Amino acid sequence: MKKLFIVIAFVLSVSIVTFSQDLAKKGTWELGGSVGFTSYTYVYSGTTDPDGAHTSFSISPEAGYFITDNFELGLLPFSFTSTSFNGSSESQFNFLLAPTWNFDMQSNLYPYIQALIGYGSETYSGNSYSGLDYGAQAGIKLEIAKSALINIGLQYLLVTRELSGASDRSGYNNFQIMAGFSVFIK
Repeated sequence: MKKLFIVIAFVLSVSIVTFSQDLAKKGTWELGGSVGFTSYTYVYSGTTDPDGAHTSFSISPEAGYFITDNFELGLLPFSFTSTSFNGSSESQFNFLLAPTWNFDMQSNLYPYIQALIGYGSETYSGNSYSGLDYGAQAGIKLEIAKSALINIGLQYLLVTRELSGASDRSGYNNFQIMAGFSVFIK
């Protein structure tokens, strides 16, 4: 039994070295996306609405280009979320820039931190709202094949919205647990 564990440990260490050091190099493109489970609470004029907590499901494609080793300029060209609650529905669209620092651990693991800033709009009860969205994401990219990654992360996004033609602004705090898949091309 002890020999079996030694063999498994050896195979795992060889696979870590085999798949290492490929992602975070200048000139590499990363293409993929994620799905997320979201929980958020509405905030009006600085006051949290305890009855305004909702959950939803989102899909977000993503593209990034490494301009230097470890530093990637990312773009989330759209993130679409649709939520139904209490007989109403809401749709949300985001366009985000995502500069990302990838930590090269000299293995198949790449922890990362990502800043997020962009524009978002929502339609709710026939009204359109839009505004600035900003936040951060942190997680780990796991290289599972020569050019494939599994991405797992946590995200916080501060969403601000203003009704078209109105002067009052509202928003909410958005926390997400992310899981995604991407490929990279040199």
